[in-house]
Amino acid sequence: MIQKKEEGEFYTPDIFARFSHKVIAEHFGEGWKEKYVVWDPAWGRGNLTRPGRFKNLYASTLHQEDLDAAEANPEAYKFKFDFLNDPIRSLFGLHVPESLLDALENDKPIIFLMNPPYATTNDMKDGSKNVDNLTYVQTSMGNLKVAKMNLFSQFLYRIIMIKERYNLSNVNICVFSSSVFMSGSGYEKFRNVFLEHFTFVDGYLFNASHFDQCSKRWGVSMSVWKCGRSEERNDFIHKIIDVKNGSIVITGEKDIYNIDGKMTFRKFCKEPDNGKKTYPTVTLKNPVTVGEKEGMFMTTDAIGFYVNNANNVYKSMQSCYIMSTAPANVVSGFSITKDNFLKVCANFASRKVITNNWINNKDEFMTPHIEGNSNVWSEFIADSVVYSMFNSASCQSAIREVAWKQYTYRIRNEFFFMSKKDIMEIADSCENTDAFVTCFNDQDRYAYEILSGEMEKMLSEQARSVLDFARYLVKESFKYRKEFSEKRPDLLVNNWDAGYYQLRPMWKEYMPDDLKKFRSLYKELGKKLKKQVYILQILK
Repeated sequence: MIQKKEEGEFYTPDIFARFSHKVIAEHFGEGWKEKYVVWDPAWGRGNLTRPGRFKNLYASTLHQEDLDAAEANPEAYKFKFDFLNDPIRSLFGLHVPESLLDALENDKPIIFLMNPPYATTNDMKDGSKNVDNLTYVQTSMGNLKVAKMNLFSQFLYRIIMIKERYNLSNVNICVFSSSVFMSGSGYEKFRNVFLEHFTFVDGYLFNASHFDQCSKRWGVSMSVWKCGRSEERNDFIHKIIDVKNGSIVITGEKDIYNIDGKMTFRKFCKEPDNGKKTYPTVTLKNPVTVGEKEGMFMTTDAIGFYVNNANNVYKSMQSCYIMSTAPANVVSGFSITKDNFLKVCANFASRKVITNNWINNKDEFMTPHIEGNSNVWSEFIADSVVYSMFNSASCQSAIREVAWKQYTYRIRNEFFFMSKKDIMEIADSCENTDAFVTCFNDQDRYAYEILSGEMEKMLSEQARSVLDFARYLVKESFKYRKEFSEKRPDLLVNNWDAGYYQLRPMWKEYMPDDLKKFRSLYKELGKKLKKQVYILQILK
């Protein structure tokens, strides 16, 4: 059983198996178990087909032990068959029952009812526990990108291959799977193929924790597809379901959508930098530690670096952060410049104000719908600048005289929000000569210039409160900088434009109550921005 969990196999609970039969009956008629050939190509122990009796049920499984222990569906044709590798007919004879081959060759109506493995290559790489999923189907999928790496999408593609091989005109699918093949930007090419063969007719979304030993952090889709080209390509409406008092109930609705053919919010941000050349520059292991090797390259006009991996809500939690220069590790990201600064802040805020959950984790971020919402957008981008300075993933930093690759660099924090004049006055009053000197011949940072111009008038009340209190924290904590620099020299907090990553530990030690109040104000700003994310149709 442990091995099967590693391979991504999760057995269908009886209540969901029965529910799937009910849904199929709604779309294919009450007599579907007699009228249709039914093939479960990931049968396992038969949980999915256990309810009821079938006239023509074919149950294939990869594991011989499943067949040896088989108790469900005594009426079924059960056979060992590797759905992703074995040919239906080989040079040495049949791999499937003769009657199933006959059904395929004579174009009998068929329903694939399945709960295939969910594992991907990346999920399964775990030292000696690695499971090989380089399959015949995968090698047949050409340039279908990430869809090639997922076992359940390989199952769907194998059905397409069978449909084409036998010229089937009435092949249908009911599948338990991740919803990502309907929404993920990496699955666009897969959808272009799949939707030429199948059209969506129904879908239900539920928490994966209903499956034994599955995390409650992601959702499972049960979707039904009929044979035929799909006219709808972008929206697949699912009913949200749950189990209450031993029954399945509908609790809401969810649009599983994709943005095929449209520009992602990520590309919208990167667009101003398209065509600019990039060059190697100093890298960071973390916001205050210089890296030893070259990482991502940056443009010559870069004022920061935006790590932005993928375009969905789930990835926003782990792979979305801002740095003052490129990270040392190889990541997906691009330079922040004055040309894309506001877009990056808006994108970052959009991704960080949304809490990832099992319903929304596959949602894709869309280019903001500005038409008719120009005032909302103006306020949103202004507030996003403020929000982007004080997030836990706001890793901007200030480092002086960095030796790297035979050159000396000064890493500036262009997200700093106060003028050098103000800092010089504060430093002078605290007799902090080091901080005073470092900004004497320096210049104001870009975020300050932005927020002290016309954009200041666009800030919401919530953003003003955050910014004003941040200024208060900087001013009142300045007297602690020398002392804290001695305690934590690694944070380089005495640089006048030190970022939130550097300042927060000092505020936590010397001004904990004020920091708590600041976080409360910041949380209110996040709530306001979250509402605007949906007003601007960045998410559905």
